Amino acid sequence: MKKSLGFWLKILIAVVIGVICYFIASFNKAPIEIKDTDAKYMSRLVEAPTDGSLPTEHSATDVIAYSLWKATNSNYRLETTGETKAAIATQKINIKRVIKDKKATVETVSAGLITVAGQKLYADNKVYMRGASKISGNNVTWSNDAPEVITYNEMIRRVGWLPFQANGYIISDDTILNKEELKVEKIENDLYKVSFDLNCAPDYAPFWYRREIVYDTNSTM
Repeated sequence: MKKSLGFWLKILIAVVIGVICYFIASFNKAPIEIKDTDAKYMSRLVEAPTDGSLPTEHSATDVIAYSLWKATNSNYRLETTGETKAAIATQKINIKRVIKDKKATVETVSAGLITVAGQKLYADNKVYMRGASKISGNNVTWSNDAPEVITYNEMIRRVGWLPFQANGYIISDDTILNKEELKVEKIENDLYKVSFDLNCAPDYAPFWYRREIVYDTNSTM
């Protein structure tokens, strides 16, 4: 039996790098101003069809658009672990992101030469932010002080995106470099993959990385 595209959603495996970069930047850099005109293009999101068709029956660019739409319009929990290595130290990263009913909770711990942690609640156009009073490994005691409160627009000006989005990258026909080479690959059973490169030119986006999206047709996120 064919699977509905509505069940694909392990797309978030694909956004680990973007998520890690986002939180390292938010902890270790001063706020930056991102004007609306900085991003010339927008990610392409298309509602996923429910006709039971398989990913291989659609173009690769459509598969990407379906998955971005699904990630933006779904409830899910994502936990990311990883590390960044420098000449003098290694930072270990642990990120938890929970999206439910148009609200988001994000917890981040970066441990190493510098250890920091932060918690953000996104709800009703407000972002409530607080730090930690104690950190032991990945165990965090959150501060009871009054949180900093800013609007969604202010958060976008600081870091460029909101956690309801699949990631902070602009992904569309305009920003994908290797459109002619794209293909939907079946890895095993109900798992599919599309790999692509993004344009790094400032007119397209202030970021670039080799991207890989993995889809699991059994996912019920």
